[in-house]
Amino acid sequence: MTHSYDGRSQASRLSVGVDLVEIARIGLLVEQYGERFTARVYTPEELADCRGRVASLAARWAAKEAAAKALGVGMGAVSFREIVVLQDDAGKPALHLLGNARQRAAALGLASWSVSLSHDAGLALAFVVALHEPLIGEQTLDSHEEEADARKDPDR
Repeated sequence: MTHSYDGRSQASRLSVGVDLVEIARIGLLVEQYGERFTARVYTPEELADCRGRVASLAARWAAKEAAAKALGVGMGAVSFREIVVLQDDAGKPALHLLGNARQRAAALGLASWSVSLSHDAGLALAFVVALHEPLIGEQTLDSHEEEADARKDPDR
């Protein structure tokens, strides 16, 4: 395993979180508490993306929990509405951080986020990956590839 100058291993370049939730559990919360629950957990944009589909709401719940884990904190240190999962034009989910969640990510140097959502057989799953910013003086994979290309073609 390679280490950067501050002793961090390359494995620490990633921060990950995963969460699994029963869809029926989220359905029950929506049924019991209605808008009081959904307004506490989801932004209006997220609710519009989900169009009332409980499986989609459950997947976003899991994504919020998984993102909090990637931040190294639990829900409470960050709020549900500070972690937002929206779809792009192609339907791909994208993670957006606000408030304390954004501040925590910046403090950890987490610069790039990716989220994957799935639901089947009564369960919703989210997997979140965050990539740390390169350290000052640290070579990135791209810089290593450029050096290798330059060695192959010195006239480049």
